[in-house]
Parts: sequence; structure tokens; C-alpha cells
Amino acid sequence: MTHHHQFEAVIVGAGGAGLMAADSARFRQQLAAAGLSEAVIDAGWVELAALPATLAAADVGLYLMDDTLLNRAKCPVKLADMLAAGVPVVANVSARPISTPDEIRAELKAQLTAPVRWTDSVRALSAAGVDAYVEVGPGDVLLGLVKRIDRDARRTKFELEPGS
Repeated sequence: MTHHHQFEAVIVGAGGAGLMAADSARFRQQLAAAGLSEAVIDAGWVELAALPATLAAADVGLYLMDDTLLNRAKCPVKLADMLAAGVPVVANVSARPISTPDEIRAELKAQLTAPVRWTDSVRALSAAGVDAYVEVGPGDVLLGLVKRIDRDARRTKFELEPGS
């Protein structure tokens, strides 16, 4: 089977060492099995000043971390990092692209009480030209939902946890 890719995933960080070394190795094995190894750029350690430009070069961003309450609280910070790098983000409350600090604040506040507009968000992504989705972690619920919304979208699943 020949795989064609039209995206680049940039991996930033120490790579083979540290807490996420096993997850990183499993992720790389799954990329190879999917024929996507050539789509990955391993940037290694990147100084903070160069991080926005490095992140902006990627089409896919993954943030490997332990699933803890503290790390879950970092999501707004990571969202701000992506927006600062010029990476488009479709918010899950308004189902539209956001790009300013005021929009981030409004979305995060609304997210506490408003329903997630997943269907509208996927439709917005499709309208913007997104035709491939990647789900990382146990289960494939989100990819199943994408399939219902956009049957033509390419879907790829990566599992990082042992036995998942």
C-alpha cells in the first residue's frame, strides 16, 4: 500500500529521553506502520524564542504529557502557544477560528457552561480544507464522530498507552 501525505508533524523536545520516551517510541513505530515517517520532522530541543516559528511550520501538533489534573490545566497555555505561533485553532464552543487573546478568554469562559459544538467544529475544519484527522490516545470515539460528519475525511489512530 502506498501512503501519500500532505502534512508535516514537527516533534519538539528531547525526544528519546525523559518521562515520555516510551510514548515517543510507540508513536514513531505507529507512524512508520502507517507509512508516515517521512512526514515527521524531529526538531529536538528548541529555544523559547524560536518556538513560535517552529510550531508554525507544522500541520499537526501533539503535546505528550501524563494525564494529570495539573497537565489538563495547561491546555489554555498550550492553546495560547499555538495561536501565538500562527497555527489556526477552531474553538469548540463557537465552532469558528479564533486568533486573539480576547477570543481565547471568551472561549475559555464560555467552555465552562456551554456545550461543545463538535459537529459544527468539524464542518468548519472541512470547509477550511482539512481532510485528515488524527486521534492520539486510547479509544477512537472522536474519529468515529468525524466519520459520521465527514465520510470522505481520512482518519488515523495512534495509541500511546500500553494495552490501549
